[in-house]
Amino acid sequence: MKKINLSLSIFTALFALSCSIEESTTENTVAGFQVNAGDLQGNITSGSVSLNASETYILTGALIVKEGAVLTIPAGTTITAAAGTSTSAYIGVRAWC
Repeated sequence: MKKINLSLSIFTALFALSCSIEESTTENTVAGFQVNAGDLQGNITSGSVSLNASETYILTGALIVKEGAVLTIPAGTTITAAAGTSTSAYIGVRAWC
């Protein structure tokens, strides 16, 4: 059940962000947000953050993309939930469309 919830959350995030395709990097620092592949969590409040399809990201808590910010997750990117995170590890996107 946990895998289904995480998969649904990731699918929702991918669907909402599918209109943006950019070159991926893992060294993004936007408005205080820094991508850390081993500890992916926090709030992206502005700007554009791109993940790298060649990295494996570990979601350790909530990753929230706020209105006006962009998170790009390229096809083939692997995001897994850290062991023991239960339902606290998810990607949330605030829609502004």
